[in-house]
Amino acid sequence: MDIEQVVTKCREAGETWADFSAAYHRFDKGFKTKFAEIKQLVRTTQTAPAGKLKWTSDDLEDATHCHPDWKQFLEDMDKAYANMIKSKVAYDSWRNALDSARSIMATEREERRNIRTTPFD
Repeated sequence: MDIEQVVTKCREAGETWADFSAAYHRFDKGFKTKFAEIKQLVRTTQTAPAGKLKWTSDDLEDATHCHPDWKQFLEDMDKAYANMIKSKVAYDSWRNALDSARSIMATEREERRNIRTTPFD
């Protein structure tokens, strides 16, 4: 694989990593908001636990953590995080390949320079 292909792959992997990273960070930033939305949904659509006239803070949080929408949100957030990590590893791999190719090219240039400047005995 020549250096242009490595550069292209590195750039593509970097763009993929940036996209997945942005998706994960949107989940991360919306974490509290989503929890509050589901908490409000639970409060308005479900009755208070047996033996209680209204929701306590702890009961409401427990019910929110058990809600299917919250579980789905956490699963989606985990998938986004996994995709971000996988794409970062791919980017780092291509970046290392690019650095290696650059190093090889620099070494070859230096060897050619030394051959031209070294006097013959």
